[in-house]
Amino acid sequence: MNFADFDDPVKNECEGKKPIHLDRDLMKDFVMFCRANEKDPQRVAEYLIKLGIHTPNENRVCIDINNL
Repeated sequence: MNFADFDDPVKNECEGKKPIHLDRDLMKDFVMFCRANEKDPQRVAEYLIKLGIHTPNENRVCIDINNL
């Protein structure tokens, strides 16, 4: 039996995904925000990124990319 034959939930969770590196304090605040709202941090981060990328410019979501 090979190690690859085992069902690894961590590997399954990471399959097809890439890491995002964030500032330690920002990550701490983000995780605390998600816990306070009883939400999964990964799902919230993916939602916010998709919202920022796929929202048309004429709508109310404004991301000042030039200020980064």
